[in-house]
Amino acid sequence: MLYMDLEQIYKEQGISDKYVLSMVVTERALQLSQLKSTMQDGTAKEKLISRAVGEAAHGKLTYKITPKASVDAH
Repeated sequence: MLYMDLEQIYKEQGISDKYVLSMVVTERALQLSQLKSTMQDGTAKEKLISRAVGEAAHGKLTYKITPKASVDAH
């Protein structure tokens, strides 16, 4: 198992906290999972979560936080 220091990654990449980093990495791993059948560069053998964390650590991921819709309870 590959060890990656999430605290170091989020600080180096200017991400607000490790929870946001976790959400970004999870979303990217899900994207990679959906694209897995089209990958031809040998990454299919690599753990998708490891690839997603590696991409985050190298500044290859961007994200945008959108506000959640509010519900009026009257």
